[in-house]
Amino acid sequence: IKSRKRKCFFFRLNKHRGRSHTVAVIDQSGSMRAADIDKSVTRSDLVWLTLAVDLVKSNLESGERKPSDFLSVIFMKDDATVVIDRQPFDWILFNNLVDIMNTEKPSTGGNYIPALNQAGELLLYNRSRNCALTLLFLSDGKPSDHLRRGDKVHLYASNKEGWLAYMKSHMGQQIGELASLFGKRLNMCFYAIGPSATSDFSIMKHMADQAKEYECPVVYQPATLKAGALSTALRTMSTTTTNTMSTISDIPKGFEYRDMLKMKKSEVGSPVVTETWEVILQETIGSGQRRIVKSEWGSTGWTTVSPVFSDPNAVGVAWETRWFGEGTERLAKECREVGPDGQTFVGPPMVLKASITVNNSVDVDSKEFHKRFCKSQGKAQSFASKFNEAILKLPFNLPTIEFLPCWVYMVQLASGERKAYLVEPSLNVNQYKKFNDNQGNVYTSRAVPLVRQTRQKPTFGLGTLLEVIEESDEESEESNIESAINKEREQATEEEVDQSDILQAFSCWTYKVASRHRYLVCDLQGTYVDNLLVRGEYRLTDPVIHTIDTAQEEIRKRSQSDTRERFGRTDRGQQGIDDFFSTHKCSRLCRMLGGRRLRSPDESFSAHFDTADRTIS
Repeated sequence: IKSRKRKCFFFRLNKHRGRSHTVAVIDQSGSMRAADIDKSVTRSDLVWLTLAVDLVKSNLESGERKPSDFLSVIFMKDDATVVIDRQPFDWILFNNLVDIMNTEKPSTGGNYIPALNQAGELLLYNRSRNCALTLLFLSDGKPSDHLRRGDKVHLYASNKEGWLAYMKSHMGQQIGELASLFGKRLNMCFYAIGPSATSDFSIMKHMADQAKEYECPVVYQPATLKAGALSTALRTMSTTTTNTMSTISDIPKGFEYRDMLKMKKSEVGSPVVTETWEVILQETIGSGQRRIVKSEWGSTGWTTVSPVFSDPNAVGVAWETRWFGEGTERLAKECREVGPDGQTFVGPPMVLKASITVNNSVDVDSKEFHKRFCKSQGKAQSFASKFNEAILKLPFNLPTIEFLPCWVYMVQLASGERKAYLVEPSLNVNQYKKFNDNQGNVYTSRAVPLVRQTRQKPTFGLGTLLEVIEESDEESEESNIESAINKEREQATEEEVDQSDILQAFSCWTYKVASRHRYLVCDLQGTYVDNLLVRGEYRLTDPVIHTIDTAQEEIRKRSQSDTRERFGRTDRGQQGIDDFFSTHKCSRLCRMLGGRRLRSPDESFSAHFDTADRTIS
């Protein structure tokens, strides 16, 4: 008991970081007394019992929640009352929830505005930026806020359409402010309990939609009276929170999430500079040094690039101060070149990226820090170029793959500080998709016809596919593989394949064929450009490269430095490779590309890849 009180005390003083903090807003209005769950159970009893069993008991028994995870509960009545204030997940918390079910009775109204205000204060109270946050908002009907005298919403009491518009705008703004501050670190669950035919949950649905605009993980359960639906929603919410905690736990010691202010994705694409943009104009400073210098990473290291701008009329660069995209390691914001008036955009849209974490002793805005991203992107593109050569030799009009080029702007700010900004071409945010991830998951898309080309079928030259095979075995290996691939070709008819098959085949090919079990490129994300006149193309960015220990050891010997995480903290080594193949089953396309084990992973690199690996190390 003393230890528990100590944890609560320090967490409330903001001296105990905590792994997670879940804030539950529970409707306790009079309508929650209705006994329409399985014809006998009240809505209120269902909620408290399910919270105790599925949110607390199940997570304690599975080990997913510990005393370093905290829960707060708010009664949503005429006013908001905190009945459980940042208590740790333990069996005392379980008993407290059961006690609430037995002693507290729903009454009065259910006002959204004060309840969400109180939830926001609790979420903002713990300033630890490495604490996973969750908001559960549960109600059995539309808000009662229009009955509150003295508030602005009372003015709309006799105007249903005006009240509905005001409440949607106000609640959407409140949710948007929270989502903008926390991004993907804040998971949200909106649960509507009640009969679907007669209940109005349009305001709650609008709140959920607003959260999605900021990329927050959101669970929205439409109106239902099924007892099992709440259990399912809470389990989904808990799983999402656990995944967020896992991501946070991978952050290196001493680092924490940077403060962020996100924008809606629907706001991306401003045609001119606005008050939320920062503009840096090119000029000569000091001893002939330019304020903006463009550098690219290549085989010889960093190279200064000229001209700095892609458009001849550009006189500087500008970027949004708010972020629109958020990944595991980086944040993304809009970036554009500006014309002579300093207000008009010229040249193609770009994206500026920065580390999602910060460290007081490490400059995460330095050119050296961005080198790892440039190396990973360049390495992935070298694989993609060879993969495209192999694709072009197949008798099908398959899409090719390109990883975006990237560069760094070294900018001297007005304060005199010089910072490095990582930049790459922009992709359409509305078409941006993740095709596979770093945990072995595959996200399917529409099918693409695998249509034979009408031209004469080319003679298949193994080319780069067989460069990794040693000369002593080359003839026999070439004969066997070519025979197998030709057999697959003959069996292939006009059929449809999922888009993800192509990228899954690429990931498989990078490991089994191109690198001979040394590297695997995954976490493929970007856009698909469908051109009916020519081949389609995947334009990808921010890949993950898993490197097995034997490859890391060879690179380490050459560089005499520890390169265990040379492709970043998302390089999960053999575990990441195992996760990919735990869900991947080689398709016909994999086999046509020669995707099978060629050599045992403990053999040395071939001469072909020796040179490439010296370049990136």
